[in-house]
Amino acid sequence: MSIDRLKQLLPPPVAPIELGQPDEWLAVEQRLGIALPADYKDYITSFGTGYLGKFLWIFSPFARKTTLNLECQIRVRLDALREIKRQFPNDVPFKAFPESGGLLPCGATGNGDCLYWLTEGAPEKWPILVNESRGPDWVRFAMPLTAFLVGVLRRDIVCEIFPQDFPQPGASFESRS
Repeated sequence: MSIDRLKQLLPPPVAPIELGQPDEWLAVEQRLGIALPADYKDYITSFGTGYLGKFLWIFSPFARKTTLNLECQIRVRLDALREIKRQFPNDVPFKAFPESGGLLPCGATGNGDCLYWLTEGAPEKWPILVNESRGPDWVRFAMPLTAFLVGVLRRDIVCEIFPQDFPQPGASFESRS
């Protein structure tokens, strides 16, 4: 599984923060009205809140800080996305969650780029889309979130939107809330 490969590349913190409990995951999914990918839940359960390589944040439903909280960021980012799509329809060629097959934000970079799941089909098969900050460019990766993270960290995947020097050799995960 890609979460196991990720843990080998990027050891989780000894004392991760803001993990959530199994019954809390159910409540989150009920509030959202959608099941979340198992690899994402494994990631949050293993790593908690923090960032990879001092650059890439994965939103957590258990983060206290609104800028890192999945549910808060879904509202904020999708409101912004809808407004951009209203003003510049060609810049956002996707629907927004909760529409069927809509975008659902799952992370962001220190540069303001946003990572989304494209919610088409089963959650385990949702591709990752990266949208550049303040721009119309989108890059699609047909893989689950943790496989995307493994590919980026190993430099098997190059996301043209990310800086060329990310990730730095020896990139680590740092707990932060």
